[in-house]
Amino acid sequence: MLEAGAEGFQFKKRLDSIQYLRAVAAMLIVMVHLSIFVKGEFLEKIFKLGSCGIDIFFVVCGFVSAYPMCWGAKINPLGFVIKRIKKIVPAYWAVTIFIFFVGIVKGGHASGGMVSPERLIKSLFFVPYADDSGHFFPILYVGWSLNLEIAFYAFYAICLKVKNVFEIDVSYYSIFSIALIGGVFGGSKYLNFYGSDLIVDFALGILCSKLISIMRWEGRYLIIVIFSLIFLTQYFIDGAFRTIIVGVCVALMLFSIISRELTTISTPNKFFVSAGNLSYYIYLLHPLAIKLAEEVIKK
Repeated sequence: MLEAGAEGFQFKKRLDSIQYLRAVAAMLIVMVHLSIFVKGEFLEKIFKLGSCGIDIFFVVCGFVSAYPMCWGAKINPLGFVIKRIKKIVPAYWAVTIFIFFVGIVKGGHASGGMVSPERLIKSLFFVPYADDSGHFFPILYVGWSLNLEIAFYAFYAICLKVKNVFEIDVSYYSIFSIALIGGVFGGSKYLNFYGSDLIVDFALGILCSKLISIMRWEGRYLIIVIFSLIFLTQYFIDGAFRTIIVGVCVALMLFSIISRELTTISTPNKFFVSAGNLSYYIYLLHPLAIKLAEEVIKK
């Protein structure tokens, strides 16, 4: 369905491109966790290139959160948060509780640490919990990214309230500032986590939505170049610089793909749309499938 935007452009309320990218992101993350089955440093590093799937998820997350405002929608902050909670919480809680009870049956150990009521409560309510290695991994270890995502939604809801009252969008400025503070004054485990350079991806997604509202850039062949650059950056560069380069490349790719969708008529790819719809469940459940495969191989 098309709607008129604030600048006279036409916008689709549902973008198939978003589902395509979610599908790709889920597949890339699965690829990372499959690296435990490959032998050789080179192959292992190739599989771990899929970690950019998290960047794709986060940029898409920022974009989707801000996109409705492109076609003039006024977002209710509380409604925004409730909608996200309804989407994220039920499946996450179900898988987390399942792993908790399996962990108890198998000696009280899961995802790098002992299962306990405290760890369960913190996992369910997206409170970072340091495992035995000192890293913030909840009972379902991929839930660490959901801790960041929920924090972003809560923060963005506050920014929406500020925008509704004062007509000022402080979201991406604030996120960049938090990332900068985390990078410069890091030391506290919580500041390092919530001020991670990965949160820049959310801000880049928001900026991408703002660009879509004023211009189009259909770089059909540049999409391939950008995707290649993402993998090259993953292979040769580490640290915050890597996150910024990959995040910007993902945002440019997203901008280009959505520009193409909004300016051309094409038939949606049913496989990727379906995979995108299922991407969250793939993300939650693939660690269980991989753990089962490990157990089978050991036997």
